[in-house]
Formats: sequence, structure tokens, C-alpha cells
Amino acid sequence: MPHLQGRESLLADTISSGSLILVQSAIAKIYNWAIIQYTNKPGFGNTGYHGDQVMIVNIDVASRVLNRILLKYLSVSRGSLIARRAFTNGGELLTYLKDTCRNTTCIALVHAGNVNGEIYVTQEDIMASYLEVGGEQLNGINALNKLKELNNGYIEVYSFNPQVISYIHRHIDTLIKEVRSEAKTSDKIMTSMNTVLRLIDIPCYIDELEFMNGEEIVYVDVACNDEDLTLYTILILLRLLDIYSIAPSVINYSVRLKTLEQGIIREKIAKKYLEIPDEITRMIYIELPMILASVGSHLLNIEIKRQRGKIILNIESTPPIFTMEPNELASRIYNALSRYISKLEVNVEYTLKTPVGPVKTRGKAP
Repeated sequence: MPHLQGRESLLADTISSGSLILVQSAIAKIYNWAIIQYTNKPGFGNTGYHGDQVMIVNIDVASRVLNRILLKYLSVSRGSLIARRAFTNGGELLTYLKDTCRNTTCIALVHAGNVNGEIYVTQEDIMASYLEVGGEQLNGINALNKLKELNNGYIEVYSFNPQVISYIHRHIDTLIKEVRSEAKTSDKIMTSMNTVLRLIDIPCYIDELEFMNGEEIVYVDVACNDEDLTLYTILILLRLLDIYSIAPSVINYSVRLKTLEQGIIREKIAKKYLEIPDEITRMIYIELPMILASVGSHLLNIEIKRQRGKIILNIESTPPIFTMEPNELASRIYNALSRYISKLEVNVEYTLKTPVGPVKTRGKAP
């Protein structure tokens, strides 16, 4: 049985046709499902805001539909940052978002201590909300009620074009149908991988993929340009294989990295391998890249240590594209993985480019 069954993730969204929802059609479906009426009474209930009145919509359904890591990632990476500000009153924040997104479609990223989440707004209507509080997930009205209680945090608001996002998803949907028709063939899996890598802007591609000893060992030839995201690519492949119940214990891979140095293209070649000795290790490898992707970060390296019954993760990543302190990123990873690992420590490190040169920053949780 696949490790991912019943769980949300970036590739579960891209590969599982049952969970794939286009942003544009999702918003249309929300209106179809909604019971729309207007009233002058204030308050949340199952509401979205419209002008000076309250539009009654099924915001709980909308929140479940739009709670997709891929939608969040694409909306931000393809969108434009239009506002970034601190807030001291969660209730007033919704009024601010309604005004800011009066003529556009937005996603607002919320950060307040151990509370992180997003709010979808389209032309003054608050359509969906999702918050993660510690390890607890809140959708819809529950998320809005929690938001009202917040009194110290900040938001980033991105406007985006739903048509652009839906165009990308349409390519993924076509890919899904092709892969479903001939699952478990190396050519189809390689095609799937290269399509997904292209759509999520990873500068790598797979030249060759081969199964050995049945499906126990996988050989992969990977090429990257400018930035070595080979490990990230291999772990995305591991997740894709897991969806089709392929669980290798070893992935042998060769890396060809092309970089431009002083006007000259240079190529470095290396051979590496990844061992997956147990299911806990497999789960970490499968989940971690998607947790990082949810904040616009990519995995560069990971070390898994076991010490007196505790698992210690030392993680090197690219900086998040969202404003986030290293301790916040470590906490995000810890909260996601501690559901499955009782004793866990997370250490993260990434390098920021500054006017005075690169600066390494570190964070830890708990």
C-alpha cells in the first residue's frame, strides 16, 4: 500500500487525479456549492465578505478544496508580492485583505508564533482559510475564529492570475492521465518526473532511469544546470515511486552539474547513492521536500542521526521565498514530522545573500 495514501502533499496533488483541483475551476465550484444570500448582520459563521454586506458561502468546503501545497506554491511563485505588514488584530486583518484584494485574486500568508497558514481572497470575498496551529490543522470557519484571536503577527499578500495557475495544472492533469494508463514503466515515470520538475521550476532533468533486482535498486542519471538540486530531485522521484508502491532500498545516481564560470561552461560529474534502510527514513525522505516546498525552499542536504532513541535531522536548504526566521522553518518541519516520530530534533541551515556576502543562518526545534 502506498505510503502517501490519504495524505496531502505536493506530488499527491500532481499525481493523484482525484485530488487535483484547478484554482479557477475550484473557485467556480465553490460558488456552485455555496448558498448565497445577503444580510446586514456582521460576524463570521460560514461567511465570505463582499462589500459592506456579508455573503454566505460554504467556506469550510472552499477551504478543504483550496488547501493544496501545490496551489500555494504556484500562487506565490507565479504571483506578485503586493503587501507585507505586521498586524495586532486578527479581525481587522480580514477587512484589510478585503480592501487590498478588491480587484484581484490573492493568497495571504499568515505567520504568528506557532500559527502559520493562508487565506484566499478574490475580489473582496474571503473564499477559504487554512491555519496550522502547532501540529493542529484548522480549516474554514475554525481557522477564521482562530485568526480573530491573534494579536501579534505579520502577513504577506500575493496577487496571482488563476488562469496562469490553471494552465500549469492542465499540463499536470494531462500527465496524470498518461501515467495512469501505463503505471510502473520506467519511461513513463521518467517522463512524469521531468514534467513535474519543469513545472515546479527545478533546473534538473533525468536522462536515464533503470530498475535492478526487481524494484529493490534504482539507477538514475540526473543533470542539473547552475544549481545542484540533485538530492531534492531524487527525493521527489522517491515520492513518485512510493505513490505506485515501488519502494527501493537503494537509489544509485550519477550527477552532471553544468555551471557558467567567468563566461565558460564547466561540467562536474559525480556518482552518489541514497540508502533507505527503514520506513522511518523513507517517511522523512518523502515528506521533507514537500514541507520545504510549502515555504518555497529546496533541500540541499540532509543527515539523519539516531541518538538514545531520538532522531536528529540536520538539514541544509535554500532560503525560503517567504519571510521566515530559521527557527520558524525548523518548527514547521518539527510540527509536521513529530506526528510520526515521538522523539525528534530538527536543525536547519541556509545561506542568505547579503550586500556584504553570503551569511549562514541556523535554526532549531524544539
